[in-house]
Amino acid sequence: MPHISWQIDTFGVSNGFARLARDLGFDAMFYSRLDFDQKAEMVKNGVYNKVWRPAVENFGAQKDIMTLVLK
Repeated sequence: MPHISWQIDTFGVSNGFARLARDLGFDAMFYSRLDFDQKAEMVKNGVYNKVWRPAVENFGAQKDIMTLVLK
């Protein structure tokens, strides 16, 4: 079974999709479209990966998923 998800939606990725990917057993996900300010910060720091905590207010770190933004 694959352990990495790839979000190809041209309109961006959502908190719900990140949580769903984790619920389905994926450990990481790639995506390419995100908020301009977030992308500018990633470019400035040269860091294109992060641990995403979708619905942290309900699940804490239980739904963490490693993400990588495609340039």
